[in-house]
Amino acid sequence: MARVLWIGDAGSHTGFGRVTRELTTGLLDRGHDITVLGLNFTGDYDPDIDQRLKVYRADLYGYNDMFGVRRVQEMVDHVEPDVSVVMHDPAAVWQYLWENPYDPGQRLFSRPVLAYCPVDGYDYPTDWTEMLPQATNFVTMSQHGASIFKPSAVVPHGVRSEFFYPVAEGELLTDDGQVLGSKEECKEHLGIDPSRFLVLRVDANSGRKDFAATIRAVAPLLERQRDMTMWLHTNTDPRSPGVKIRSMLNRYDLAPTQVMLSDFGNGTKGWPENRLRILYNAADVFVSTSRGEGFGLTIAEAMACGVPVIAQNVSAIPETVGPGGVLIDSDRRITVPAGQDLCLADIDAFTEALERLYTNEVWRTELGQAGRKHVTESFRWDTAVDSFHDFIERIAARWRASQEAPTDGSERADLPDEGAGG
Repeated sequence: MARVLWIGDAGSHTGFGRVTRELTTGLLDRGHDITVLGLNFTGDYDPDIDQRLKVYRADLYGYNDMFGVRRVQEMVDHVEPDVSVVMHDPAAVWQYLWENPYDPGQRLFSRPVLAYCPVDGYDYPTDWTEMLPQATNFVTMSQHGASIFKPSAVVPHGVRSEFFYPVAEGELLTDDGQVLGSKEECKEHLGIDPSRFLVLRVDANSGRKDFAATIRAVAPLLERQRDMTMWLHTNTDPRSPGVKIRSMLNRYDLAPTQVMLSDFGNGTKGWPENRLRILYNAADVFVSTSRGEGFGLTIAEAMACGVPVIAQNVSAIPETVGPGGVLIDSDRRITVPAGQDLCLADIDAFTEALERLYTNEVWRTELGQAGRKHVTESFRWDTAVDSFHDFIERIAARWRASQEAPTDGSERADLPDEGAGG
């Protein structure tokens, strides 16, 4: 058993919030004592949070500190962890470790750090790629990430395939007790004419996710194929960091039945997962024009529900999609403010691929079945938890031994260099 400080999303219906929930619950079951500095955690009661978990707000000192940079030193002193797990982008991990003005003594470095990072781009700053794997026990979410940050272990996310499954393989029960037995019934339950062809996107509305490219790729088909509907499940608040979706949709001549937008509230709670899987099952095609992914959890969840995917052939996305979709080569790379390169989507190629799937139901079915098989065989939460349990046990044992008989002061635990899971 180890004392673990976990820094990452918690108590929110973000993809990373689900990752924290699945991994920390599994680690609690294996006897670890876990405290979470919860990003996007509002402090409200949330039934998805395991009551054995101690969760603290990252933004206690204001929304201008959503990452909880000011609380890191306080939390390390409070928890005295055997291991601190930081689940965030490499840029954020770098900030926690070396650019935190509120931790001048680098208290986070006083104990072992396991960095669990999405690597969604290319040509990262060399100080990151050289120093982060040396200073931390570095774990990526894909083989793509491990090819850039060396040495590192690989632990892909899991998918609860026993929960996210095609309605064709078993009925779905709504929150109010209604039984849904087909894709058409899922559409009708969500207020869509069951005869319409539904294109779905589920993601946070950020610059990297590039919802503008999705709209530009799908809109021409919506104008030509009047039986097609696009559903964007994201935060449409104009203050969100991504595209102003409602304003952009006004550029096109679309009927009200052709665009559906989720009521996403403040973006941290989102929809209950049971309703989300109904939405996945209502979709005929899932489209993602994301400029890069460290894994792509919503892509994998859609595939678990038997939905074919169209996505970019970049970063970790091909590993996640496997045989379950159409991969589109990028138009070109751009360098983002953090310093790495991301990939812009080839809009015309996305439109063409979507039109081909729209006209070929047999192909959609084949891709959906292949994607479901790929996800169930490749991405399991119990495998990911086993890997993290082994990592934490090994790191904690080495840390304790170093306190009893100090050696060279290094707490890096020599994690395996290749695939620890999935």
